[in-house]
Amino acid sequence: MPEDPISPFGDGSAVATDDDPFDIQIHISDSTWLSLIPQSDTLIATMAKAALLHSDIGMAGLLARPTELSVELADDARVAALNMAFRGKAGSTNVLSFPAFEGDDLEPTLQTLPAEMPVGLGDLILACGVVGREAQAQGKTLADHVSHLVVHGVLHCLGYDHINEDEAEEMEALERRILGGFGISDPYQDHRDQKNSAAIKGRTP
Repeated sequence: MPEDPISPFGDGSAVATDDDPFDIQIHISDSTWLSLIPQSDTLIATMAKAALLHSDIGMAGLLARPTELSVELADDARVAALNMAFRGKAGSTNVLSFPAFEGDDLEPTLQTLPAEMPVGLGDLILACGVVGREAQAQGKTLADHVSHLVVHGVLHCLGYDHINEDEAEEMEALERRILGGFGISDPYQDHRDQKNSAAIKGRTP
C-alpha cells in the first residue's frame, strides 16, 4: 500500500489531498481489526476517497463539496444482525452498504444543491471474520481484500450496482481501474477465467 495516495494515479489530476472535501468517518467497533491491519483507518480513508474521486460523479466535479461517508469495522455478529434486520438474510457477509440515496437519485440531487451544502452518502460496515476468511481462501492479503470491499461499497453508495450484466461490467471495470492504481490485482480475474473455461467447455465442436 503506497504511503502517498497521489503517486499511483499518474498526473494526480483526480486524487485525494490534505484539503479534499471528504470526511470519511471510521468507527472501529471490533478491535481485532487493529491487530490485523494496524493502520486500518488510513487504508479505509485512502481507498474510499479514491473511489469517490474516480467515480463518474467525482470526475464530473459533483463531489467538490463537504462530503461525508461512514465506515464501521465490526465483527461478524454485528454484521449478521444488520444483515437480518435490513435484508432478511441469515448470517454475516463481508460488507454491507447503506446508501443515503436511492438508485440514480444522487447525481440529479447534487446538480440542484448549492455547491457549499454538505451531503452524506451513506454507511459501510465490514465484518472482520468473514473478510479475513475470504482473503485467506482467495490467496489475497487482507489489506488488498479490504481495499476492494471498500471501493465496492463506496461505489454502491454512489449508485453503482451489479444487478444485470451491463451494470456489473461497468462497476467491475471501475473497481479494477481504481485498485490497479494502487498495484492491487484484478479481484475478478478468477471469476472471469471460470466463466471463460465454462463457455469453452460448453461449445459444440
